Amino acid sequence: MPAPPPAADPAGPPLRTEGALLLVDDHEDNLFALEHALAPLGRRLLRAHQR
Repeated sequence: MPAPPPAADPAGPPLRTEGALLLVDDHEDNLFALEHALAPLGRRLLRAHQR
């Protein structure tokens, strides 16, 4: 069975999540540190945030 299509991003082209890492934390400074620590992996980093 083929994989479902990527989720649509209302602000632009389809969002590709294949191989992405989801970063979740209550504190902005922790997300910043995680992004910088994981950046060398070359993977797409996605943040979860509250609205």
